[in-house]
This record gives sequence, structure tokens and C-alpha cells, in this order.
Amino acid sequence: MAVTTKDLARICGVSRATINRALNNLDGINEKTKKRILDTAKELGYEPDLVARSLVKGKSMTIGVVVVDLRNEYFAEMINEMEKAARASGYILNITLHEQDKKSEKKLIQTLVGHRIDGLIISPVSSDKEFLRYLNQLSIPVVVIGNQLAEEIPCVGIDEQLATEDAVEYIYKKGYQKAAFVVPPLNSQYYVNINGHEQRLMGFLKAVNRRNLEFSVIKGDDYCSEASELLQDSDERIAFLCSGAKFAGDLIFYFNKINKKASTDYGIMSFDKIDIFKNWEPEITTVDNHISKIGASAVRLLIDLIEGKEADRDITIPYEIVQGDTL
Repeated sequence: MAVTTKDLARICGVSRATINRALNNLDGINEKTKKRILDTAKELGYEPDLVARSLVKGKSMTIGVVVVDLRNEYFAEMINEMEKAARASGYILNITLHEQDKKSEKKLIQTLVGHRIDGLIISPVSSDKEFLRYLNQLSIPVVVIGNQLAEEIPCVGIDEQLATEDAVEYIYKKGYQKAAFVVPPLNSQYYVNINGHEQRLMGFLKAVNRRNLEFSVIKGDDYCSEASELLQDSDERIAFLCSGAKFAGDLIFYFNKINKKASTDYGIMSFDKIDIFKNWEPEITTVDNHISKIGASAVRLLIDLIEGKEADRDITIPYEIVQGDTL
């Protein structure tokens, strides 16, 4: 049988109010008593009654999360860090996937709100005025990750444009005079809200023009064959900058089949330093946008907003260029 606060009060010889103060880290209890209660609760395997807690606090202690999918390692790693940050503050996540579908996205949000979530974190597919109006009318705080929607909606992410400028500068300093930006979402039916990729393209164009580099932009679903043609037609080594780790992995695999090797026959650099590439050889040079920090920071920001605390409404996470063996 589960241990209750009534049991803890009897065993510790204190009132249930004192037990509540100890378990919820409230004032009005001395440290010695608090420690004794917490030690006893841990020893007996006490688990809080979340329904009762939500009634007391007026919250469900649940955060809704809506992202594209979990097949993308980017979101899988981010969700993992979100869960850790939420759990540390006594919250749990309710995770749903919109699969790049606008109607599904709105329906999922409505369902989560119906389940009394306290706040929402979203990587949105929609970006139109009607969707913005809908989010602003919700009775709960909302935080966006990655693709910024509007100034009034808090966002957590990196400075995509500046990061891409720095990536091109890094390529230039490695001696490349020709660069290609691989960004399939800009010309694909499967992607809708692509603000982050658009910002990266702006940074790429600004940087290659500043350095007077010969360049190409590769879009769409057939990016591997298009990049292959570019590589084989080029008289000099070319560096491919990929707006996503998946695209870089696909290119390396494709090029290997035609006996073209990274760093020898071409250079390649990617955004998104994800765990799946840790043991790859050669190691991919990457713009590390610190996925774990984005996830944890989004949760902490949302909890601050839920609890009415002062908080920065937009958080820019520092990025880092991680040297690999592919440039």
C-alpha cells in the first residue's frame, strides 16, 4: 500500500501541514524537522499524489510539448533534456507530434489545453496571422523553440543568421573558394514554417558575398544527386554547408557510393551536433547549437512564466563551431 502524507505525519509525529511544508519546500519549518521528514519519505518510498497536488496548487503540473516528430535525432535529444528539466521542478511532459500538418497541430494544442496543461512548448509548423492570434488567446503561456513566430511569443534558440555567417567564415579560412548551402526545406512540400532555415540562408548569402566566394544553393528533395553533380563538375574542391545533420549524413553516404571522400575530395560542415554522429569517421565539422541547452532553457523559461516570475522572454543560446575531420 502506498505511503500517504497522513502516514508520514503519524510516523514523524508532526501535523500534515508540517509534512506539506517539508515536501513542497515551503517556509515555516526548521531545517532539522524538514530533513527528518524528507529522509523518512525517501526511506518509505513516498510518491506524491499529483492529483491532490494539482488541486492545492491550482495546476496540473503538466507541460504540453508539440514538435515535428521524434525520428529526427534533433528533437529526440531536445525532448530528453526537456524531460529532465521539467522533472527537476516537479512537472511532467505531455508530448505530441504534428508531423508537419497544420490542422493536426492546432487540434493537438486544443487537446492538450483540454487536458489542463499549465503551459505549452512548440516547434510550430503554422506561422500565419490566424495561428498567432490563436496562440495569443490561449489562457496559458507559450514558448517557441527554433522558428520564431512573433515578438510577443517567447522564443528560445540560437542566432541562426550569425551562426551561418561564422560557419562560412570558417570554411573560407580553411582555404575553400567555393561553397554550397544544402537546405532542402526551402523548396520542399514537407516543410512549412522554415524561418530558421531562411535565416541561415540569409547568413550564408551575406558571408559568401562578403568573401567573394563562388557559391550554390541546393534545395528540394533531390539534394543528394544535385550535390553529386555539382561535386563532379567542379574543377576545385567545394565545401558543402548543410542546414541540418540529416542532410550532411545523407550526402556523406551518397558520396561514399561514388568513391568521393570527405576532406579529400570535398569538404562538409553541418548544423546540429547530435549524438548519432559521435562515432562517425571522419568526424563531421559542426555548428553546435547546443540542443540540450535549448530544450532545458525552454522548459525553465516556461515554468517561470507559469509561476508568474520575471523572465527574459527571448533566450539566445550561444553556438559553437566544433572542429571535425571533414573540412
